[in-house]
Parts: sequence; C-alpha cells; structure tokens
Amino acid sequence: MSIRMQSVICTAMLMLLSLPALAQPAVLQAGMAPNQSNWTFDTPLDKVSKEVKFYMRVQRQGNLSHYGTFDYYFRVIVTAPDGTEVWNDMYGFDEQGYADRTFTLPTLFWERSPDRANPLFGIWKVRLIFEEKESKRAVTERVFNLSFKDGRAGHP
Repeated sequence: MSIRMQSVICTAMLMLLSLPALAQPAVLQAGMAPNQSNWTFDTPLDKVSKEVKFYMRVQRQGNLSHYGTFDYYFRVIVTAPDGTEVWNDMYGFDEQGYADRTFTLPTLFWERSPDRANPLFGIWKVRLIFEEKESKRAVTERVFNLSFKDGRAGHP
C-alpha cells in the first residue's frame, strides 16, 4: 500500500472518529404560539393581553451527558427597540427535550419599558437560543420581531 493511500485511510478514520463530537443535536421545533407579530397597546391591559408561549423541542438522543441530563439550555433574550436587553434567562429541557417560556403580551413590554407612562413602542426582539451548557456557545437561534404599537385613544 502506498504512503498516499495510507494517508487517505488515516485521514478518513480520524474524520469518522471525530463525527460524534462535531455532530450538532437536532432542533425539531422552535416557535411561538400564537404566532402574532403585531401587538397593539391598549388599556385596560386585562382586556387586550394574552399569554404567548415561546418554545423549543430538541432531539433527546445525543443531547444527554453521562449523568442523564441535557448538555444544552434553552435561552430566551428579549431586547427593546433601543437595544436594551430586558430579559435574559435560560431554562432546562424536560425528559422529552421540550422547553418553553410563557409571557403575557403586550403587558410584558409595558412592564419592561423604562417609563410605563410612555411605553417604548417599536420593534422588540425575542431570541430563542439553543445553547451549550459548558461553552455557552449558541448552537442555533430563532428571532421573533414583534411590533409594539400605541392603540390608546387620543394617540397617533
């Protein structure tokens, strides 16, 4: 066998041995329910607010550590139109590989505005991130742009 052939075989074997380390876990679903991107702020809030769930479901197999826990987190980051990060938290996955976070909209945006008398209108971003626990590296990300508009009587 030639040296070139031996080199090709060794390279192929090294690549095969490293595949599990390089393989990324599969994100099966990520989204929001209901899937509504335009929100009108109106008062009283109890008449217009509704619960919105942001969720992620991942393939369970291949995502578990030797302790039987997930090696990944579900991170939710909410950013206001001025770039201020108003929510940044991570959550674990359940045994089926599912994680979610429920917010009440548009109440959340009103509560997270710097001045509730003058809520921060515009495009708010909600980022769902599938993140490695150890390195904090984002494996995959989904971004939702939510338009938050003023619907109060007497406001343009």
